[in-house]
Amino acid sequence: MPNHIILPKSPVLVKEVNAFQASYAIEPLNPGYGVTIANSLRRVMLSSLEGVAVTHYSIKGVSHEFSTIPHVLEDVIDITLNIKALRFNAVIDSPTLLTIKAQGSKLVTGKDIKLPGGVTIVNPETPILTLTDKDAKVEIELVIEKGVGFRKEAEQEGQAEVGLIAVDSIFTPVVRVSYDVEDTRVGDKTNYNRIVFHITTDGTIAPVDVITKSAAILVEQFSALSGDIAPTSTQKEEVQESSEIETSSIKIETLDISQKTIKALESAGIKNIAQLAQFTKADLLEIKGLSAASIKKLIDQIAAHDITLA
Repeated sequence: MPNHIILPKSPVLVKEVNAFQASYAIEPLNPGYGVTIANSLRRVMLSSLEGVAVTHYSIKGVSHEFSTIPHVLEDVIDITLNIKALRFNAVIDSPTLLTIKAQGSKLVTGKDIKLPGGVTIVNPETPILTLTDKDAKVEIELVIEKGVGFRKEAEQEGQAEVGLIAVDSIFTPVVRVSYDVEDTRVGDKTNYNRIVFHITTDGTIAPVDVITKSAAILVEQFSALSGDIAPTSTQKEEVQESSEIETSSIKIETLDISQKTIKALESAGIKNIAQLAQFTKADLLEIKGLSAASIKKLIDQIAAHDITLA
């Protein structure tokens, strides 16, 4: 480490509103490092920390999200919004089923959820629905999963199953985070930086842990860049799979090639780059309407997407 680069101390508590809302200071930092480090940490805090959320749910007797339920005050859309607000701490490796069985005239809340071992709810007072009749009955199944960031309802697996309602899942445990960058003194110099983070979480993680876990993620990223660690075989497979998904979404018609070439490729069943990558140059020459010149231009176009043909 160069002598002119100083290292900050561990985060120091500045103000604590409650166990899940607090401000922490990080100092001292080299001049100009405050915004760089603060912005990087904030992005990781909001996007990359693991959390647990409901991904699907079903109500007995309800086939879709636009239904109304007898003796229930809320409609299914309102119930979905309430379920999205539920927050869990869970030691799970796969989707886990939770159940609710309630009857009689009452407000059904998070505390009515039957939880398996290793799962706790941090906001049991959250309302789910209101039963309005003494003979009312409701049975609900919730599926929770561990994840990061945000997953749209349309991206949930199994959403086509009848009666299974997908939910927009907010996995990130950080509700809000902002920061201030201030000047601080080091020796006789007053232009060093100090960051004050203001963090609010959903109750599943302490604010100071948000900082330390986010810092650990950045350390791992920079260690890979410096050559100290290398991607695992699993990570390489995930990158390859992601690349295949990306190329399958790039349509042939978006390339800078002639309409004649596009029509020739489509007639051979080639509609995207992923399909094209399965062909050799010799295979393409056998396709009616493709010339050596058009194939050369096509190869130049797909090279921009790191794809070559045998």
